[in-house]
Amino acid sequence: MTSWYYMDAGQTRGPVDDDAIRVLASAGRLNPASSLMMAGSSEWSTVGAFEAILGLQRTPSGSYAPAGAPPPPPPPGYAAPPPGYAAPPPGYAAPPPGYVAPPPGYGAPPPGYGGSVYGVATPPMTVFGQMASQWWKRAVALIIDALVLFIPQTIILNAFGGLETYDNIDGEAGVRFEGPGFLITIALALAYYTLLNGGTKGQTVGKMALRIQVRDIDTGGPIGYGRGLGRQLMIYVFALACGIGLLLDYLSPLWDKKRQAWHDKVVRSVVVDVE
Repeated sequence: MTSWYYMDAGQTRGPVDDDAIRVLASAGRLNPASSLMMAGSSEWSTVGAFEAILGLQRTPSGSYAPAGAPPPPPPPGYAAPPPGYAAPPPGYAAPPPGYVAPPPGYGAPPPGYGGSVYGVATPPMTVFGQMASQWWKRAVALIIDALVLFIPQTIILNAFGGLETYDNIDGEAGVRFEGPGFLITIALALAYYTLLNGGTKGQTVGKMALRIQVRDIDTGGPIGYGRGLGRQLMIYVFALACGIGLLLDYLSPLWDKKRQAWHDKVVRSVVVDVE
């Protein structure tokens, strides 16, 4: 069964199945001009373009009849038209004798076709139909994960060393990270993100709180521990570029269509909303 996204009061809704679209159309929530997009597509069309696929029937008023309703009866005194005959549009008189009907018009476009509706932005989507998570959800999840790691990392730094103060040539005090304690905290964070992002759920504590998860962009399944490790190592690589690389990496989902960060693209992962 096909999944669909539709526009309601300027908001994207879905995914929903064929039956839900038919119920919405019968209830008057959707009309032939309402915006509709098939899951897996990246372009909006209208409900009218998918009438044949959805089995929708228009009433004389232009709305949709309830699912399964018979077509409206012909006016009194008229015989039933022959099979395949299409009634002329309302307001047209019968053609004169000898008139030859024009060839049939074009049917509904194939699934997935349809230009973007003017003024309606196409929402980011992944190839397996789930909506890519908004950037703010990823940012909040990252903050929560940092708080989760803060306490054990602080204990390790105090127990094994790793924070050292020093005076620079100007006599100003500073703090630097070095020693075994610092290396242990790095290993702890690496294990935390690798095991949880690469696991079956693809969720750290922060991602569980925000109901988002890491998924393979091609299959929608878990990325596994190997790619989970590679994903986190790429973040460390970007951090080596004086912090600028790390900042751009974290901001990159803001301008990417599928909201992938650079480290996502390297291992072909994506962060999506949990259904």
